[in-house]
Amino acid sequence: MEVYLDETRVDHVFDPGESLERGLRAVHGRYGSGDRIIVGVKCDGVHLLNEGLHEALQKPVGAFRCIEILTAAPCVLASEALGEARRSLGDVDARRVQIAAHFSAGRIREGMSGLGEMLSVWQQVHDVVAKSVQMITDDLASMRVEGESIEEVLDAPRRQLMQIRDALQTQDFVMLADLLEYEFGEAVQSWSGVIDALDQRAQERIREDAGGEEPL
Repeated sequence: MEVYLDETRVDHVFDPGESLERGLRAVHGRYGSGDRIIVGVKCDGVHLLNEGLHEALQKPVGAFRCIEILTAAPCVLASEALGEARRSLGDVDARRVQIAAHFSAGRIREGMSGLGEMLSVWQQVHDVVAKSVQMITDDLASMRVEGESIEEVLDAPRRQLMQIRDALQTQDFVMLADLLEYEFGEAVQSWSGVIDALDQRAQERIREDAGGEEPL
């Protein structure tokens, strides 16, 4: 069997009957760097994707002729995820005024549909930020966005979301439209500032790991 870790062939003998999942961990633990995590696997030239990943991991490792393992530093993953979050936030914010217009015009169904999509993206952005913090820094308190701590910056989004919740509970769609059109932009700017600050810290860590060189 051929086994590659980040395109470098390694000589590894698997235990008889060992599952692919255990085999991957064994190879990474023995030959990999402790500060990198597995981000991709190819078996016999086929990428293991989400829908078939669990089933493949339970198969005996001997069922495959070639295993290729790709790893990356957590900061690289965090930076990529933050980039996606930034784009998603920008895309949904571009529709914010249109969603507000639906509520102002009494098109409640259309407004609620758009608002639901927007809040879903916001939840995804929140999750990305929370996970990225864990991968990037253990000193969140020291990070600043225009002189304010991360917690202080995120006060604006929290306030806006609570106001949206209250407007939904009272079915005050005029207030909801005003919040979205005139005030929610502040919350978007706050999230963007946090994403940029975290991405900057991630890039600094990547450069440190590369010995001061700029990442490709």
